[in-house]
Amino acid sequence: MKAIWSKIPQSALVLFDQLIVSGSNFLLAIAVTQALGLEAFGRYSLWWMVVLFALSLSQALITKPLLSLAPRQTEADYPRGVFQLQVVFGTALGCLLLVLLRLAIQLGYWEGDWATTLIVSLLAVLHPLYDFCRKYHFLRSDFWLPLLLDATYAILLFGSLGLQYFWGQLSVAVFLQTLLVIHLLVLLVGIGRTNLWRTWEAQRWRACWRQHFDYAKWLVGTALLQWWSGNYFLLAAAALLGPVALGAIRMVQNLMGLLHVLFLAMENLIPLRAAQQYEREGLPALKKYLAAITRKLGGLTALLLALIAIFAEPLLGFLYGTEQSSYHEVVLGCCLIYVFVFLTHPLRYALRTLGDTRPIFWAYVWGSGFSLLTAYPLVRTWSLYGVLLGLLCTQVAALLVYLFFLWKRKFFYESYSLGTR
Repeated sequence: MKAIWSKIPQSALVLFDQLIVSGSNFLLAIAVTQALGLEAFGRYSLWWMVVLFALSLSQALITKPLLSLAPRQTEADYPRGVFQLQVVFGTALGCLLLVLLRLAIQLGYWEGDWATTLIVSLLAVLHPLYDFCRKYHFLRSDFWLPLLLDATYAILLFGSLGLQYFWGQLSVAVFLQTLLVIHLLVLLVGIGRTNLWRTWEAQRWRACWRQHFDYAKWLVGTALLQWWSGNYFLLAAAALLGPVALGAIRMVQNLMGLLHVLFLAMENLIPLRAAQQYEREGLPALKKYLAAITRKLGGLTALLLALIAIFAEPLLGFLYGTEQSSYHEVVLGCCLIYVFVFLTHPLRYALRTLGDTRPIFWAYVWGSGFSLLTAYPLVRTWSLYGVLLGLLCTQVAALLVYLFFLWKRKFFYESYSLGTR
């Protein structure tokens, strides 16, 4: 039996693991909305945005550099140092978020009690640590353990959700407490299967901090801008329109998450193939490959978006409850947004293949600036449609930035020049 399991390709294990993670997130939004309603789902989404903010910073500063730097390291203790850095950085960030959340509550910008605030701050420490644990085992080519951990996580998550609903004890606060316990349980197994925690030296994590910060300082800035440009309109919706509006937007985004499977496949495959085409045959081959893949996957994306748009009302009613089908017009707006989301992908792949990622950073700068300046008037004037208009404009702005930088360097009609600034 063991020999049979060992013959399963590693790529299949990684794909199955990603299906478990993505499928769990998709089903969780449906379950919470069905069980607690749109307002409660909006409140949960607002709290979870704090955790995702911590995750984005942690990935930029710790896990992404780990995956890039680890193969070049000669120090055997490097992974242990990175683990210690994750614990120290995560704890410091969690404490900072706890202080900021309490301050926001005191000033009237946020709603929540002490217990929920503390639980979310702890999740902001543990969820990035769990992400580190998964990536570390992938790095060691131990693909089975992350798969088992994620499957256990999903079983515990939905099992506890069902029991709490059956007993009539389910609420946002109780569910967040359950998430905290589940994180602790899977981390005990995931970290316990390593020797990373056995010895602790401040000198080790400080050395990793200097190395990672030098490598990732621009990644951290990009992560902050990316989170801001993608979530500021959602925060504005929660502040100006209430948790029901935020829940509606997040519900529709969850439905559109069906397209993220395609985008994830693109991210895993196209950059590698594009780099191979460029190395073997130069710029003309790269442009030909990206044009062909844009046509093929563009047709598939258009078909999926058309199906979602046509069946938006029954899909919302079937998945999230009949009372949510009234938000089908929001789905139509998101379908338009995702047209531009798709179009930005091949342009980003071109820039990354050519080693010119500065336009990606500037696209997030423009998107963040636009969000900061326009979120309040757009949401105040047009409510949910203002949120959709703002999100659409940030995607169009990113597309225009990529096109401008590529046009400036004569990518579309002559040989690409990195020297043109």
